[in-house]
Amino acid sequence: MREKEVHFTLPLGLTDEKGVLHRKGTMRPVTAEDELMLMEANGVKFNDRQRDLELLARLITELGSLKKVDSETLEELFEADFIYLQMLFNSLNEEGTVSYACPRCGTKNQLNMASLFEKAGGEERKESVRFRLPHGSGLKPEMGTKVQGTMDMARCRDFITLYRDSRTRDNPSWFYVGLMTRCVKKLGAEKSVNNSVITKLNPRDFAFLVDLFNELNNGVIRRVTDQCRCGEENRVELHLPGEV
Repeated sequence: MREKEVHFTLPLGLTDEKGVLHRKGTMRPVTAEDELMLMEANGVKFNDRQRDLELLARLITELGSLKKVDSETLEELFEADFIYLQMLFNSLNEEGTVSYACPRCGTKNQLNMASLFEKAGGEERKESVRFRLPHGSGLKPEMGTKVQGTMDMARCRDFITLYRDSRTRDNPSWFYVGLMTRCVKKLGAEKSVNNSVITKLNPRDFAFLVDLFNELNNGVIRRVTDQCRCGEENRVELHLPGEV
């Protein structure tokens, strides 16, 4: 292993076309050459997510048994795994470890970002969640009823597609509509969940879906468990690099 490279374990993992789950990998620090290469890469000028994936593809030297790790491969990452890799990048190149004080004894503990999910994730992942809208109006023929539905976890490819849509650059609200359209797989009796369905939702229901999206995707890594030397098991809130 090269100097300062770190081994990591993804919270959820990337499943390849053969159904093999890949969670363990290796990342190296960024260099000036990496930044220069990104400036010359195609498709990253107006797409921050594409830029991040191109950079991660250069820095991740191994991911499971995958023979090649490129930006196209990383588009299949769950959003939770992508955010974790961003946090690991910051830890490796800028901020170091995450610190917290034990509320029981006051001891200052440090969390190693690379090893946070060695004992969890993967087999425990929940890729979708069922929900019931709090208001439920605006949907026919179930107007006024408690409409049920399902939401899937987002993947990087969902963000890539939306960032390529000029409407999201002109109108930030359109980005949220697009996310819900891609992640909400079932909604009441609607035959398909499209932009028209989402924009007709009651504002309270739309806000509910956005909050549910954040909890489903970011909740995986927002709160982690760590045991202090005093024996106290603590739930630690991590600062995420960004949320929808």
